[in-house]
Formats: sequence, C-alpha cells, structure tokens
Amino acid sequence: MQHLVKRLSTIAVLLGLSVFSAMLTNGQEPVRPTTSVLTVRKLCCAKESKPATAALMQVPGVQRVVPDHKAYTLTIVSHPDSSPKAIWESVERLNLGPYRLATAEGVWNQKPNR
Repeated sequence: MQHLVKRLSTIAVLLGLSVFSAMLTNGQEPVRPTTSVLTVRKLCCAKESKPATAALMQVPGVQRVVPDHKAYTLTIVSHPDSSPKAIWESVERLNLGPYRLATAEGVWNQKPNR
C-alpha cells in the first residue's frame, strides 16, 4: 500500500499537484483545489499579466494563474487555505487596481481581512 501511495505522490508532483501529493502521503483525503477570480482595473496585455502571474505564484498555496485580458480577470487555482488577503495584496502592489475577488468563501469588493 505504501508503494502505491509513493507512486501516486510522484505522479501528483509530476503533474504539478503538490497539494494532493502532500495530503496523500499523510494518509488523508486529497484536498481539492479551489478556483478564485480576481478582477482588476488594468490588465490589457502580457506587460501587466506576466508580473501579476509571477506575483500570485509566490502566494502560498497558489498553483496556477490564468489571465484573461478581455475580461480583466486573473483566475487562480489554489489550496483552499490560501489567503484571500495575500492574493489581493500581491496584485495591489503592482498597481493593477484589484476591485473584486470571488472565492469559494465569498466575494470581496475591497481587500479581505484574512
């Protein structure tokens, strides 16, 4: 059984699913990532989305970021315990003007407290 868990963990890491890997090796149920959508005022091109993506990837638990220039959104796949405040602040520091964050926990129209 432990061999199977190690193989699943290896496959998960190779697929970029480190959260699943960590949870499987602890013998717990895998944690399902959540999807959040951060809407910003400035996101016209790669000049703005690449730094935003890089900054968001530094937030603990963030696994993937998909920018949408037409909708001015950044879709974020992360661990459910990722901090909405840290997500908001990482983009705020780039002066992109975040004004709405929709997560599984709720919707914020200003910087979240946690």
